[in-house]
Amino acid sequence: MRGFKLLMVCLFFLLAGCGYKDIDKRFFVVAIGVDKSNSDHGKYKITFKVAIPPDKPSAKSNEAEIITTDSDSMTEAVRITRAQLDKEIDFSHTKAIIFGQSLVQKENVSEIIDWFVRRRDIQRIAYTGVGSPTALEVLKVRPAFERLPGNSLFLYFGRSGTEAPYVITEPLFDFYRRIKEKGIDPVLPIIQAEGDKYSILSSAIFKNYRMNLTLNDLESEILNSFLGRLKKTDFKIQANGESFFVFADSVKLNYDLLAGEKPTIHIHCKMSVTIEESKQTLALEKMHQLQILTEQEIRKNVLKLVKKFQQANVDPIGFGLRYRGSHLNNQTEWQKWEDIYPEIEFTMKAEVKVRGTGSIY
Repeated sequence: MRGFKLLMVCLFFLLAGCGYKDIDKRFFVVAIGVDKSNSDHGKYKITFKVAIPPDKPSAKSNEAEIITTDSDSMTEAVRITRAQLDKEIDFSHTKAIIFGQSLVQKENVSEIIDWFVRRRDIQRIAYTGVGSPTALEVLKVRPAFERLPGNSLFLYFGRSGTEAPYVITEPLFDFYRRIKEKGIDPVLPIIQAEGDKYSILSSAIFKNYRMNLTLNDLESEILNSFLGRLKKTDFKIQANGESFFVFADSVKLNYDLLAGEKPTIHIHCKMSVTIEESKQTLALEKMHQLQILTEQEIRKNVLKLVKKFQQANVDPIGFGLRYRGSHLNNQTEWQKWEDIYPEIEFTMKAEVKVRGTGSIY
C-alpha cells in the first residue's frame, strides 16, 4: 500500500511538468522559403511567413509577418528566430515550402530537404515549389482578395480553387520519394511573384538535387496529362493554314515499354474535344479534317517533349521506374537502362474525337 502511494506521488509530479503552450502563446508558420544568402552570416536566407490572428475570432485577416534569417542550416535558423520572438514557433500549419530559383540552380539542396522530412511537426503533404525571382519575394505577395495568410497560394495547388492546366502540384512526400527513387525525377511548379499576385505558368525538373530543366506552359500542361493530374484542358491547333482552339473534356495519356532489338516507348493518347475558338468559319463537313489536324499537332508536341527529356537525361514521367518494375531490381539492370534511355525510340498514336464546334454551327 505504501508502495502504491509512493507511485501516485511520483506520477503527480510528472503531470505537473506538462509543457503544453496555449494558442495565444504560439506563432503559426504557414509557409517557409529558402534562398541563397548574399551575406557573410550564412549560405542560406530562410524566410518564415507567420500568420497574425485577427483581434476578433469571427474576423478574417490576411495579415502576416515575414521573418528572415541568414544561417548555414535550417536548425540554426529556427534557433536564431526563436531568440527574436516572444512566442513559440509552431510548424504544424506549414502548407508551402518554396525554394529560391538561384539556390536550386546552383546548390545541392539535399540537406535542406532532409531537414523538412525529418522535422516531426511539418506536414508531409505541404506543397513544394520554386520561387522566382526568390522565395522571399513570393512569400511577400499578398493578393487583395486573399482572406487568410497564404491561402491564395494554397488554392493553386489544392485544386479546391483554380484548376489551371499548367500548375503542377508536388507535395513534400512525393518530392522526397522522386528525388530518392531511381527511374523518376521530381518536377516542381515555378511560382512567379508579380506585384500583388502570383503567376504559375512553368515548371522545373530536378536531377541530383538540383534544378536541371525548365518547362514552358505547354510542356507543363502535357506533363500534367502524363502524370494523370489533368482531366480536362484546352490546346491551340495551328497547321495547314488553320488556327483554332480545342477544349478536351477527356484526356488519357499512357505508354508501353516495348522490348525488342531496339527498345521502344509507344505512347497512346485518347482525347475527346470540342472546338472552342476559331479564326475561320467552321463547317460540320470539315470535322474529319479538323480531327486529323488535332491528332497531328498533339503527336508533334508530345514527341517533342519526351525527346527533350531524353536529351537532358531527365525522366519526370517515370519510364525508368516502369523498366525497373518489369526487370530484376539490381544494379546491372539499372546500368543497362541508363545506357538504353539516351538511344530509345519514341512512337505515338493519337486518337482524337471531335464532338462538335461548340454552340455555333
